[in-house]
Amino acid sequence: MVSVSLRFGTCIPFIYFGIQLLAVPFYPGFNILVNSASDLGTAHSLKPWIFNLGAIATGLITFASVYGFYQTLRSSGTNFLLTALVCLSLMCYGTSSLAAGVFPMPHTYHGAGLRGSALFGGPFCLS
Repeated sequence: MVSVSLRFGTCIPFIYFGIQLLAVPFYPGFNILVNSASDLGTAHSLKPWIFNLGAIATGLITFASVYGFYQTLRSSGTNFLLTALVCLSLMCYGTSSLAAGVFPMPHTYHGAGLRGSALFGGPFCLS
């Protein structure tokens, strides 16, 4: 069970960026320097469901990976606080991804707020 859960974790960045690559052709004039990834799930896209379902899938896969990260970090002797921070970061990112897919922009619930900070703060927990 742990190895399956960790495999989900290794898929997260591939799904996150892969969904964007699939959705970009359906957004006329999309520019990575100007637009955010979440724009791919708006009414400006010809097929916003591609990005939105992908964001939901990313969130669910992230949640599925938390158990594997927890078990692996604890069994390797990692400090409990550090393990908890990594798992909390993953749960926040999963919640943020789900919110992005369920509540596309410009919905007020789309904004990640504190949950989204896990995306950028998470790597610091792992270093």
